[in-house]
Amino acid sequence: LANSYEPRTIAAFQEDLPGPCCGIADLGGGKLAWTVLKPGKVEVYDVEVGFAEWSTEGLDRPQYIALVPGESTRIWVTSPDNNCIYWLDAGGGALDGGIPVTDPETDETKPVLIEAKGLSSPRGLTFWQNASKTDPDSDIVSGFVWVADSGNDRLVAFHPESGEAVRTMGQGLIKCPVDVQAIDLEKMAVVSRTGGHVFAQDGSLLFRFNCYMMIGNAVTFDARAEHGLLAVADEYTDRICLFCGHTGSFVRSIAGTGMFSEGTGAHKSLAFHIGEEGYGCKLFFADYKTRRLCKLDVGRQEKPTLPPKPKEAEEEHVRFGKTTKKWKFKRLPTRELDSGSL
Repeated sequence: LANSYEPRTIAAFQEDLPGPCCGIADLGGGKLAWTVLKPGKVEVYDVEVGFAEWSTEGLDRPQYIALVPGESTRIWVTSPDNNCIYWLDAGGGALDGGIPVTDPETDETKPVLIEAKGLSSPRGLTFWQNASKTDPDSDIVSGFVWVADSGNDRLVAFHPESGEAVRTMGQGLIKCPVDVQAIDLEKMAVVSRTGGHVFAQDGSLLFRFNCYMMIGNAVTFDARAEHGLLAVADEYTDRICLFCGHTGSFVRSIAGTGMFSEGTGAHKSLAFHIGEEGYGCKLFFADYKTRRLCKLDVGRQEKPTLPPKPKEAEEEHVRFGKTTKKWKFKRLPTRELDSGSL
């Protein structure tokens, strides 16, 4: 699976953005979303067709971004500088509330407080589906939105509809978490100053992935194979490291990405895009220093064309409005008969 990543295909996808790009996310359905720190912009782009579907501006320093399914499908965007999370309508980008939640009756803002701590510098986030359905008769996917609460060295789970903080994990193991990614129903990965960790639904540590990188500050998941691959961007180099999604063992690294690699503060982001019917997969990456989005082709990009069907041996012709077969009769050779052979 790792050999399907083609470094020679690295190319710019969007250049000359109006400001630093800090977060990108694959929304499914051929769509990609990204944030621009200044002027506070979120844009949704149709990768398959090649045009911007919608954009919205006016957010205060948005950074990380994720799609959150539910009764109201939203795009969540974190703003670490403001200790808040914006909710945008996934269909058109209209602002649809956020965290801290404002009471519609009193217009008062309810502070986020869990385990005697408020939200501090929220960064990466991901929707992690529950292992079991809470309502077997409902089509709504149940789960929580897990946010990297960087200032408190922990992960916080929020209810996708109410925005209520419901639980935490990672304390004592992670330091200043930057990004988080759901792997499957049983596993979630996080990168922080203490390396890469993968947690179970109950909060227990399953394994680590720390080799061949200095400090990981962006993570995404390629789920195409049985165990899949974790792709991690390194803060101090331009490398992207690939790890097994089942054990955390190092697989390979990809250099020459062009991402900024000179010191702390090089905010980066990764998103894996699955193309139609498994073709045209891409790894998108960005960092706010270069003000551009890049892509790396993964696997076969074009769906193979089927060979044309062989033509039938018999000729066809139309008679009286119906298609019938025209049979060919072979004329046998003739010979003259003499009187003696009679």
